[in-house]
Amino acid sequence: MVPLRFPRNLPLPACLVVLICLQFTACNPRPPAPSYEGYGYLLVAPETLLPSVEDLAAYKESKGFLVDTVSLEEILAASPGNDDPEKVRNYLLGYSALTSTREFVLLVGSMDTLPMRIAYPDPNDHGRIVPTDFYYEELTGGWDADSDGFYGEYGDDMSKMTDDYVTELYVGRLPWDETEEILAICDAIISYQEDTSSRMTRTIGAAATIQEPCDAALYVQTAMLTVAAPAGYESITLYEDCPALAPDFELTRDNFLTQWEVHEPGLVSWFSHGFWGATDFISVDEYPQEVKPAVVLTSACTVGAPDAVSVGRVLVREGLAAGFLGGTRSTYFGYNPIPCFTAQFKVGTSLITEQRALADAKRVSIEYLVRHEQVPQNLSGDAFHQDLFGFIIYGDPSVQLR
Repeated sequence: MVPLRFPRNLPLPACLVVLICLQFTACNPRPPAPSYEGYGYLLVAPETLLPSVEDLAAYKESKGFLVDTVSLEEILAASPGNDDPEKVRNYLLGYSALTSTREFVLLVGSMDTLPMRIAYPDPNDHGRIVPTDFYYEELTGGWDADSDGFYGEYGDDMSKMTDDYVTELYVGRLPWDETEEILAICDAIISYQEDTSSRMTRTIGAAATIQEPCDAALYVQTAMLTVAAPAGYESITLYEDCPALAPDFELTRDNFLTQWEVHEPGLVSWFSHGFWGATDFISVDEYPQEVKPAVVLTSACTVGAPDAVSVGRVLVREGLAAGFLGGTRSTYFGYNPIPCFTAQFKVGTSLITEQRALADAKRVSIEYLVRHEQVPQNLSGDAFHQDLFGFIIYGDPSVQLR
């Protein structure tokens, strides 16, 4: 293994970040992939889209899932609740009680068709909203404890003092509404899970500068060396302004897109700034062409926005991502980035070393963050809620790496 090299002027917090990451190295033999056979798998879709998911439902059933489908119209007609999201949540609450394991749920449709909960993490700023499906994962919290109609306010509704934030369901979403779009996404999901070629153990790790050169690159480099390499993954790294870590390529738009197309990975991960339509190296108008689907992970702000034609939605629609994990709004890490960065690091560890399903890896990450983040000493309560609520899975929540 090539030794990890540190920049000469690396700040102390970044050094500590790497030391924390090393707690999660793959020092032990890689365990067998967990089986989710016998887990429930519920597909919720508008009546018009239910035929579009029939092949995916049959495929999941062939893999041992206990598959059910239900129309959104049926839920809204029969389930109690003050509004449509609450009716869906109450239905899912009953579904979650059917087995002792966490069930998978796939929501089919955009937020305009199958509603998301609009959360208000800051009780003093109701103009700041976070569309979230976490409302359908975490089923015990007091989302509107003060009954003012503003859900998810930190302190007024929920807090670390009153709620555990442990999720009861594994939730993903297919965030489009046309039959052809849903059919194509389902085909990509099945194709990914059936792919046994060597590309499934190829990965791309990209890191832009967040606050200073090499800060995010240290995390990516550590993950490549201590998680991906021991698991037999072949990695390509692209870093911005970080020659000290000797990336394979400088992170530019041309290099990123070219390497995605040439390397054709099963996993793509990047740290960067962003907005709904683009980062510095990928956009909704320019993305890889004619490549097979991957699992895509990113911490970039807003690239998973459900209320825009965002990068995450486009990657899923175009068949480039069988599973996408990213933020619907801005992401925060406080004065001390270690808890948030390590929580994100655990997603990769759970996926690669432990071979958990994508939604299971998200759960592990969230539970770590809830235990270790200092609120409000390091991260304000509203920022803490925004981080929890904002990360969303598009595509199959049960997708597993090789």
